[in-house]
Amino acid sequence: MRRFPWVTAAVLALALGAYLVPSLGELLILDRARVASGEWWRVLTGSVVHFSASHLAADALAFGIAGAMLERRGRTSFATLALASALAVGLAVLWLQPSLERYAGLSGMAYAAIVALALAGLREPGTMATLSGIALVACVAKLAWELSTGRMLLVGAPPGVVTVPLAHVAGAITAVAVPELMRRGNWRGHWCRSQPAAARARTSRTRGRVHFARGRRGLLDRPRARLMAPARRRR
Repeated sequence: MRRFPWVTAAVLALALGAYLVPSLGELLILDRARVASGEWWRVLTGSVVHFSASHLAADALAFGIAGAMLERRGRTSFATLALASALAVGLAVLWLQPSLERYAGLSGMAYAAIVALALAGLREPGTMATLSGIALVACVAKLAWELSTGRMLLVGAPPGVVTVPLAHVAGAITAVAVPELMRRGNWRGHWCRSQPAAARARTSRTRGRVHFARGRRGLLDRPRARLMAPARRRR
């Protein structure tokens, strides 16, 4: 039975709560002036706030699907990616887009989850690698279109809200950097390792279990063998 994606569900629940409870959303939104005054947590939590129901629905759908699929490959690894992408998006907006006073939206974290999932899928055989390659090309094309036009593709921004492609770039870069750092640090998350390495690890564990089972059978069979051996006749 597959594990329930608790990290993905927790992020989506927080995003829904921030939208339904305006005071909570106001407490969590990335506000440049308030961050400067010491409310540093907004750098992380700004991604869970949304400006409209359509904004929330689009981001939640993308993050929910990709996040759940990726989390089943390794919960701790995915939680690390989610935290790192939220931080990267917040810092990128603060440092590289100083004209933006407020930021909100899960799209940067969604990009991180989608790109990381596609990169992991490229190392798998068969159809999954093909689909992952198509997904990566689509992400790059969508990002290029948004950077060149300054508009969101497929989903329109609410009135008075501007698109921030920089957040998507930050999420995509995080999806490349975090798994690479995890691989170099011998992280145990399944989607952070190459397919051959994961296969070797599974083979090693299987061989260990086989040897252990054989050892137990040998210990159990020896007394039985001695009991069944014919007794020597005394002369």
